Amino acid sequence: MRETSGKGAYATFANSVADTIKKDFTNDRFTDVQVLGKTIAKAATVKNPKIRYVKGYSAKFAITVRKWFGDRIFDKVIMSQYK
Repeated sequence: MRETSGKGAYATFANSVADTIKKDFTNDRFTDVQVLGKTIAKAATVKNPKIRYVKGYSAKFAITVRKWFGDRIFDKVIMSQYK
């Protein structure tokens, strides 16, 4: 991200996103791969799969925010993580 957008018009945002991603990938908050793998396998093999499978770090929170407050607030919450 820094290579493609780190010096252009969106440099501030691109560098902020890159910093956040680096920070997030160096902690242990992520859901175990086995949990996600089982969920994906189930979704791929059941006769009538759900539209959404809510798994992963803060997935329930994100779905709740979007459902109760709408897309505009959801987008603001997500974007606030990159400032």
